[in-house]
Amino acid sequence: MSEKNQVAVRGRDELMPQSVEGKMQMAGILAKSGLVPNTLNTPEKVFIALQWGHELGLSPMSSVNNVVPINGKPALSADVMYALARSNPEYGGIEWKQRTPQKAEVVITRISPHGAAEKFTGYFDLDMAKQAGLSEKETYRKFPDRMLRARALSRACKEAFPDVFAGVYTEDEAEEFDRPPMRDVTEPAAEKSGGEELAGRLASDAEAKAEREPSEVEKAAALAEAVKSGWAASGEEKALF
Repeated sequence: MSEKNQVAVRGRDELMPQSVEGKMQMAGILAKSGLVPNTLNTPEKVFIALQWGHELGLSPMSSVNNVVPINGKPALSADVMYALARSNPEYGGIEWKQRTPQKAEVVITRISPHGAAEKFTGYFDLDMAKQAGLSEKETYRKFPDRMLRARALSRACKEAFPDVFAGVYTEDEAEEFDRPPMRDVTEPAAEKSGGEELAGRLASDAEAKAEREPSEVEKAAALAEAVKSGWAASGEEKALF
């Protein structure tokens, strides 16, 4: 096992506080330190990264530097996944079948407590990257062999150890998930009761009727104008009532 893989998985119980208060205190210190990724910008996010990494078997500093929240999902690098797989007592070895800029294929063996060995294959190629919309990313254009290797390796790890990596994704995988739609928090307009609605209609009808019919003052003014013009003598003023 490489030194990097050893550092990733050692000392988790010795360094991690056992109480929630202790973990929150550690999370607050790390959040203020400036030595954690920018995505972990609150003590609460650091706390979740610490707890998630602890359950996976990572030490505190490995947790905050390797558990990356993307689209609301915990993401790990393929190398950290492999480090955790290698630290598992049922790990039985790895064999690379292909590692080229066009495709990568790897086989991980898991040995059960009863001694039965089972092989799990991880495979990823450029066509699959194109289908997933990854081939145009700068990292895929510059380092296709490295990115294909990472995808194949993470797939093999998850196939071999689903009990360890359930719900955990690589950064590429997590970015493929759409963000959940924004929840509409606008309060609906209050519904009017039957009596309020009827009263509103009556008021509207009364206003409309008032607009259509002349007032008593308007009628008197019209009659005076008619008399002045000589229409009253012919009885035409009656038409005004």
